[in-house]
Amino acid sequence: MEKVRVGIIGCGGIANGKHLPALAKIPEVDIVAFCDI
Repeated sequence: MEKVRVGIIGCGGIANGKHLPALAKIPEVDIVAFCDI
């Protein structure tokens, strides 16, 4: 299966506490970028 490349905008508490850990557990997902604005 092809991987989904994901970028995250916003690195606050929800991103660090929920979104990034959940995405990191999915083998088909590559976290390729993140930015805090």
